[in-house]
Amino acid sequence: MATKKTMLDESIAAYLTHCETALGHSENTLNSARLILHQFLRHTGNKQVVNVTHQHVYDWFYGPSGLMSFRISANRNYKRNLAPLTASSHNLYRAKAVGFFKYCLERGLVRSNPMMDIRPRKVPKKVRQRPSPHVLLTLLDTAKLPRDRGYLATAMNTALRSSEICSIYVSQVDLAAGVLRDVHIRKTGDYDDQPITSDLATELRVWLTAYTTEIGRPFEDDDYLFPGVIRGVFGGMVDLPDGTRVQSITPSRLQPKKALKRSELIVQKALKASGLDIKYEGTHTIRRAVARAYFDMLVESGEADIAALRMTQALLHHSLIATTERYLGLDLEREKRDRSLKGKPFLSSMVSQENVVPIRKATAGE
Repeated sequence: MATKKTMLDESIAAYLTHCETALGHSENTLNSARLILHQFLRHTGNKQVVNVTHQHVYDWFYGPSGLMSFRISANRNYKRNLAPLTASSHNLYRAKAVGFFKYCLERGLVRSNPMMDIRPRKVPKKVRQRPSPHVLLTLLDTAKLPRDRGYLATAMNTALRSSEICSIYVSQVDLAAGVLRDVHIRKTGDYDDQPITSDLATELRVWLTAYTTEIGRPFEDDDYLFPGVIRGVFGGMVDLPDGTRVQSITPSRLQPKKALKRSELIVQKALKASGLDIKYEGTHTIRRAVARAYFDMLVESGEADIAALRMTQALLHHSLIATTERYLGLDLEREKRDRSLKGKPFLSSMVSQENVVPIRKATAGE
């Protein structure tokens, strides 16, 4: 049972357990919190939580060896120079620390909030790529392997995250019903039957035919839809019929029981082949582009803005509609404002023309 004498490491462990069991945080969210809070533990040292003050937290962020300073990593096996955190990373660290100390405050483990002097930083807006539908379709033709084309087609027709696509088994593909069954949505922990478009159905049939041909057997329930690959290995020199000697290499082969791991490379290769920037880009680039194309299609077909936004929210599996709006690069209220004002009469439209006195006439009568 936690007491005011509880040590910092014990409180962190209890908090992470609380996040997993009571709050249902995903594995990625838990790992992020664990990494950040353990960095604070190493920086501050293990002490009773009640003795952790705002100065300890302030020094962790802004002290001479803090997160916002040039410093050397604390890894004993691999020392390297670290640059100050970016504004977005600063805010991420802050958010994880805020969650932890809120937990401690609610249980009386700290006397006051140690985060009082740590304010969020303004993050410059980044212009994120959202390739047009035409460009997205050209990406398909850059894929050299059937598996890679199938992965790209799935991303383009579902807007699923990379981790969600890579966790799908062949047994979840129901082409007759037109759905991917029980796709695990990692961020929310939900399971969703994802609709298969006719475009995706065509691509999946081609890929599944090539897949089963290559592995030389029928599919099994635990075969991944997009498997990993064992790369070819160079061997000794061999003589060809024409007398030349070349180095032998065993061919690459699919591993149906292991999920595709480096899926972002597939997207980056396609983007690069199409002349697009690949820095910080990957499956989320496709996800953003597909979401915006879907929203625009809905609006053009006559859906109201808010209805189109909610449908796009469902496509992206976002918990908050505000997240979807930011994700699309939209500001619906501003866009509605612009449509209502740009190039249209304003005050004059609110006043009857019979009651309007021309300015020159009114001046002359004075």
